[in-house]
Amino acid sequence: MAKLERVLELAKTRTMSKVNTTLFSTAYNFSATDAALAVRLLKFLGAVDDSGNATSIMAKLQLQTEEKEKRLLKKLFVVPTIYYLRLLKNLKISHRLNL
Repeated sequence: MAKLERVLELAKTRTMSKVNTTLFSTAYNFSATDAALAVRLLKFLGAVDDSGNATSIMAKLQLQTEEKEKRLLKKLFVVPTIYYLRLLKNLKISHRLNL
């Protein structure tokens, strides 16, 4: 199961225009059997055609990952900054009221 998850993670985070067993065995240290299963999985999902070329589904997998990363960055940085600025604004107002 871990290898299947690794294949999906690689498909989401790496640009793979041409997929074959050699790619998985040399670049990602998969065994020959695991490399063959990885290619079969991507073909089954439709991310790779019979020639080993990436399809539009592969691009969608990568796009989904990029969108998730953008949303996460927004949650981590933009939203807290907005609330922090609101807090500072309220602190300045309360400080003026104490004068």
